Amino acid sequence: MSLYRYITKKSRFLFLALFALSMLSVGESIAADSDDLAFNKMARSAQISGDWDIDGNGQADALTDGLLFLRYAFELNGEPLINGVVAEDAQYTTAEELELELEEIFASSGDVDGNGSVDALTDGLLLLRYLFELDGDALTSDVIGEGAIRTDSSGLEAYMSAVMPQAPYITLNGSAAVDHEQATSYVDTGATATDVVDGSVTVIMTGSVDSDVAGVYSLSYSATDSEGNVSRVLTRTVTVADTIAPVITLAGDAAVEVELGSTYTDAGASAADTVDGSVDVVTTGSVDTASADTYTLTYTATDTAGNEASQTRTVTVAVSSSLEVLNVFVNGEVDAAWDEGMNAADSGNNWSSCNNDGGENCPNIAWELVQDEDRGSVLQIEHSSAGQQAIFYFKTSMPKNLSLYAGGEIKFDIKTISGDSKYTMKVDCVYPCTSGDKSLGVRGDDGWESVTVNVDDLVTQGLILDTIDTGIVIWAAQYTSTVFQIDNVRWEDIDGGETPVEPVGGDDGWVIPSFTGFESPNSYDGYSLTWSDEFSGTEINTDNWGYDIGGGGWGNEELQYYTNRNAYLKDGLLVLRAQQESYGGRSYTSSRLKTQGKQNFQYGRVDIRARMPEGQGMWPALWMLGKNITDVSWPSCGEIDIMEMVGGGSGRDNRVYGTAHWNNGGLQQDVGYNPVNYGGNKLFSGEETLASNFHVFSIVWDSSTITWYVDNVQYHVMAINSTASLAAFQKEFFLIFNIAVGGQWPGSPNASTVFPQRMVVDYVRVFQKN
Repeated sequence: MSLYRYITKKSRFLFLALFALSMLSVGESIAADSDDLAFNKMARSAQISGDWDIDGNGQADALTDGLLFLRYAFELNGEPLINGVVAEDAQYTTAEELELELEEIFASSGDVDGNGSVDALTDGLLLLRYLFELDGDALTSDVIGEGAIRTDSSGLEAYMSAVMPQAPYITLNGSAAVDHEQATSYVDTGATATDVVDGSVTVIMTGSVDSDVAGVYSLSYSATDSEGNVSRVLTRTVTVADTIAPVITLAGDAAVEVELGSTYTDAGASAADTVDGSVDVVTTGSVDTASADTYTLTYTATDTAGNEASQTRTVTVAVSSSLEVLNVFVNGEVDAAWDEGMNAADSGNNWSSCNNDGGENCPNIAWELVQDEDRGSVLQIEHSSAGQQAIFYFKTSMPKNLSLYAGGEIKFDIKTISGDSKYTMKVDCVYPCTSGDKSLGVRGDDGWESVTVNVDDLVTQGLILDTIDTGIVIWAAQYTSTVFQIDNVRWEDIDGGETPVEPVGGDDGWVIPSFTGFESPNSYDGYSLTWSDEFSGTEINTDNWGYDIGGGGWGNEELQYYTNRNAYLKDGLLVLRAQQESYGGRSYTSSRLKTQGKQNFQYGRVDIRARMPEGQGMWPALWMLGKNITDVSWPSCGEIDIMEMVGGGSGRDNRVYGTAHWNNGGLQQDVGYNPVNYGGNKLFSGEETLASNFHVFSIVWDSSTITWYVDNVQYHVMAINSTASLAAFQKEFFLIFNIAVGGQWPGSPNASTVFPQRMVVDYVRVFQKN
């Protein structure tokens, strides 16, 4: 009714006619695709309803059935008859079906006003108005045909209501076609039916679904009102099928490492399926433990429905399961340890870096991953023809302590594609700390070639293993029109992991003599004890101490290999032992303990009561480094040597040195590498040496000075301030105790040197001002 409130009485007739005709231009039918119909079409030959539900969707609607009647009255047929006016859930959707239905309706009830003929502008519009719920004059005005016998609203409504659908109107809830997973519970969404008289009517469903058995099931829905009128029958097709693959569970790890030459027995896998239960697993692939490589085993399981699942296990056969390997670039990927990825620096843009951009921002170098026929993905690096130097490198944002790889090797494969085949490499330890350039000579000019570089060679050239921040830096020596490829870049500890990871007892049975000597007080006025280690336990306290491990010279051409088996506790004392033995490619072993990452402090008084080793080539030290060494490297971090001694007879075994080291001008990243130091010393008189008895080595450190003492006698002082040069000494430091053997300062041991040599520490105490 509301629609006609906006249409004047004089224009209603014209509106309805134009509205009906305008529907002919609707370009897209709302008839649903047959797969979306909410029922199976009834056989058209069974019967023709005779009511005004022309399209058979269970109800008479103005914009579908009404317009179909009106168009038919206007003698439209075929596509112009049905275009845009068939309901979504219509039973009859083709022009042929609808014309048959309309023909019957015209013959049985189409003469609405009873004037003996069916006319579009009278009977058609009366039906349309009625379906729009108009009544009274709004229903009859200007649309009663000449000679009509039904002219008043009540008579017309009575006639038309008699030929409206009487049965309940039923619709499906949800789709008419449902796919359901086998072996899971099926809950039907049902259907809904309403009746003009009764309102909501109960829907009866026939049929069932066995969700445990695959198949196609049909469910039918109908409703009957209180007068016995039965709705059309709707159907739903439910297809039960197993579409989920079995779940495979590996027994053991998905990645396994085994030693070359060992026996490998695969742990296998199991598979479970929702429908079939346990499913057989087929394993493909094999592992050849006689050949170092990475092998892939594939496990496949297929259920009875044909659903297939697979899992894989990688088995790496390596030279030694204890071999320590740090990958840089392997299998076409940068290892996660080098989180800043692929980089280059180019002289053509004032040595600015290009980061993970393939060299887009570097004018003289570019790189990309390419496919090698045998190796798969490899890295290709290209120098421009401009003749300007550029270098390529892998970088980490967190400098790494790679002391473990002292005595080890850096390995990679290289192939020259074009240009000169001479190459140069280096490794950096936070700029400007570096190994310096190492020439590799001609490499890879006749295909892939494996290259090995000794880490110790790089350390000898100045590399500090504590703060490595590039996995490798490499470039063509002529850096002009050269294209080359690299693969399998890694660091290897060739000692095969001989060095134990955890501390082990290093007591060799030595009976500690009854050393005497100076003892410092337990307290000082104005100070409080904030940390100490009295070494009173049975094992070194790993909450306080860690170890530097490895050989390589340690930047001073030292000769020892540091282990964690050359330090131990005995009789309430810490013992560090320097031994003459072959280990890790070195002729001596020793130990280097540190509190890095465990105990750091800024300012205060440090007392260390210790007895030193002696003899030519001995270089014991009790010292400190700045906590930020991994960020700024040495010497920008600062170094405070509480004491050092270089053994070798009179004037050496009886002399203690105290020294500070720093980078002149500030951080080397800003001003360059410019190490300087300032130190003093004290010589003991007579027969007394630092090995004779205990002495207490101390510093008193505050924001303005560092003062050195031995046995509480001052022998050196240094003023510090917060200028850029000395700012390092205004930050936290950590402790280091070690015995170096040989090196640039003491020289090598000789025939007079007696081994083993030992440092014995009674206690270390840190006091800070109240």
